[in-house]
Amino acid sequence: MEKRKKQILDLYFKGFNYTQIGEIFHLSRQRIHQICQNYHTVYGNSKIRKQVFNRDNFECQWREKCDGSKDKDLVIHHIDLISGNNRLNNLITLCTDCHIFFHQLEKEENTKKQCPECLMYVNRKELYVSKHCKECRKNNRN
Repeated sequence: MEKRKKQILDLYFKGFNYTQIGEIFHLSRQRIHQICQNYHTVYGNSKIRKQVFNRDNFECQWREKCDGSKDKDLVIHHIDLISGNNRLNNLITLCTDCHIFFHQLEKEENTKKQCPECLMYVNRKELYVSKHCKECRKNNRN
């Protein structure tokens, strides 16, 4: 892990952004940020990592982007999305592909909001302008 961390930091200091580095190492942008800013999460506690991996039989527990095979790179995911909550019942083993996919879905979910009139999902910034989407605002003018 230390060699990989050094490689990540080298790229960061060369001017690569978190997203670019994440794509190279198949890690989430958030995890790259944690590494570059020296966050101490469950990654620094090998005892907890081993307990979670053992409990989950060294297999991805979500399997949205994988078949659960044991040869995948595994990470520990915080179920409640709070990186400081390292209780065993809040931690789950995911492969890096599923972990990245999870956070992509979460990001999409957090950027879309529902118009209360037509129930269509639109970019949340659009609803900051008004409580309704552009189409509903346009239809209400006529």
